[in-house]
Amino acid sequence: MTLLDLKEGDEILDAAGGEKAEYIKALMAVSDFKLTAYCQDSLLDGKAADGIKYIGGCIDAIPLPDESLDGITCHHSFEHFRDDLDIEFIKEAVRLLRVGRKLVIAPLFLANEYAEIWNNKQIQKSSVKTVITIFDNTATFAGWGPYEGFARTYSPAAFKARIVDNLPSNSQAKIYKVFVDGKPVPDIKKNYHQPLLNSEMKALVIAKN
Repeated sequence: MTLLDLKEGDEILDAAGGEKAEYIKALMAVSDFKLTAYCQDSLLDGKAADGIKYIGGCIDAIPLPDESLDGITCHHSFEHFRDDLDIEFIKEAVRLLRVGRKLVIAPLFLANEYAEIWNNKQIQKSSVKTVITIFDNTATFAGWGPYEGFARTYSPAAFKARIVDNLPSNSQAKIYKVFVDGKPVPDIKKNYHQPLLNSEMKALVIAKN
């Protein structure tokens, strides 16, 4: 919410927000402004509840007009976008944003290696030559359900090649560290398994110029 810099009457979208729309509900609950809120989920097109309108479409073809939104969020979903949907989603978000407004993706998983993690047997061969493919049917990071079973982490080089080098010319990217009560999260002393580069939660912000 801090990164979006919202204003009274803004129109915002939570992309891949899911049936419960937890994040957009939380944002509306703490906002000082009256907002028009959308939650994108391909299975819930046309539903309206709790002041939120649900819209369908794929993440790379969201059925809203060009420059119709003042902010877009994507929470704990970006890492599950398979194939080139990570690249295509950012292009679609830039299409939807008004000039000067932002897409906020949180968290962004930057790690030591570029890896694609699966927890089901429907593994698709990656087109990326340097990818590490991991299959573990007990892996929780890959998630479960109709949209999940897959997750990826970016190495710095892969992040540049896939995201930075494919940004639309009218946009720019920044990475922010996430702090809670002035302290980075998670607490590394209690999370020794965290890879060094992914030791602190990060958010990716794409601003439309």
